[in-house]
Amino acid sequence: MKDISEADLDTYVWPSDTYASLVFLLPLGAVAEVVGYRAVIFAGLICRQLTRVVLIYGEGLHLMVLMQVTYAAASGANTIIYALVYTLVGRDEFARSTVF
Repeated sequence: MKDISEADLDTYVWPSDTYASLVFLLPLGAVAEVVGYRAVIFAGLICRQLTRVVLIYGEGLHLMVLMQVTYAAASGANTIIYALVYTLVGRDEFARSTVF
């Protein structure tokens, strides 16, 4: 349906998510400190929507690799969402905020 062989999935598509996750995770934290948490979260939401659009409408190897990269960026932004909670509450509220 997407014109990709099983071998191409195993060789190119799935590893691209892993490598992109390694590339995005730490830099997103630094970028959040410089440009702001909300900006990085917004960019992550855009990446999440782009992932969906490419997955639904895209075909071929290159677009599926792109889809995995945008998914990795969106997943990296999730950690910034979790970290934002701790910037909004006092240290004495960390446990309660974590539960919620």
